[in-house]
Amino acid sequence: RPELVDGRDMTIVNPADLPPSRRDAVCEQCHLIGPRRIARVDTRSEDFRPGLEFYRFWSVFVPEATAGTNKFASQDEQMHDSRCSRASQGRLGCISCHDPHVLPAPGERVAYFRNRCLECHADQGCRLAANVRQERKPANDCIGCHMPRSNSSNNAHVATTNHRIPRHKPAETESPATAETGDRAYSSLVHFHRDLLGEQDRALTERDRGMALCRSSGEAAAAAALPLLEAAVRARPDDLSALECEGEVLGRLRRPEEGLAAYKMVLATDATRQTALEGAAHLAFKAGRHKDSIELWKRAIAVNPWRSDYHADLALAALQIRDWATAAEASRQALRLNPTLVQVRKWL
Repeated sequence: RPELVDGRDMTIVNPADLPPSRRDAVCEQCHLIGPRRIARVDTRSEDFRPGLEFYRFWSVFVPEATAGTNKFASQDEQMHDSRCSRASQGRLGCISCHDPHVLPAPGERVAYFRNRCLECHADQGCRLAANVRQERKPANDCIGCHMPRSNSSNNAHVATTNHRIPRHKPAETESPATAETGDRAYSSLVHFHRDLLGEQDRALTERDRGMALCRSSGEAAAAAALPLLEAAVRARPDDLSALECEGEVLGRLRRPEEGLAAYKMVLATDATRQTALEGAAHLAFKAGRHKDSIELWKRAIAVNPWRSDYHADLALAALQIRDWATAAEASRQALRLNPTLVQVRKWL
């Protein structure tokens, strides 16, 4: 039964009643993805409930460069980097401007968001002359100037709204940070909620940083990830996700036998774990252990027979040892699921 206090149902969490970090956590479930988002050990995405701290369930990692240098950062990253947010000491949040239950009609949009701005800026409003503001189309459009929408130059059909709320419209140029990929982009990932973490949480999230680096491309990221993952596995040998990442980075560092051993530790606990079977099969192939690779691909296919790439990789492993019958049947199965696999047709 609802617990009513002064006519309010106390079983329903109202974000407006929460401290800033827990208030924003409700929105961060969907609006704070970050380049890398890792589930904390012993947690599931569905464990989060409004009113709890988001970082206790997810570790979100972003490049060390601020959101101000990256126009493709998420709305939440940009908002926290804005002068408005920093000057408000956390009072400004998503629901300061957005009512999750109401979307203003197109004809009301300008006035609606202008009123949100004036809740803080009524005493010191726009410094543009009134006649200049009136001449603009639409007139007195605060967000048109201070939260401009920018058509992406390298993401087709995407428009981004600048949640950094700059005083002046930024130049439509792509910053160096935006264009970085691979090693340069993710060589120094930092935890988005690092200012909220206590000493114990900071230590525990090093495991998550290792997994985030594991999911970044490049040898430098793999090398940085390995000691973090090894420490995590020593502390928690039952952490299968960290073990899988350790196996992956060892393979990328050209140590396939050691990586295969890590995957086998995972499979000793969960023999049907699909991601571990896939990773182990790839590393067995890299190590030249083609019979082991064939066996592992067969086990992976038994778990998920609908992956055409599994059948194709089984065919490739069988070709290495001239097991023509296995290679031919695997090729047929791959083509049945995906007839566009030209290389598999050549093998067949």
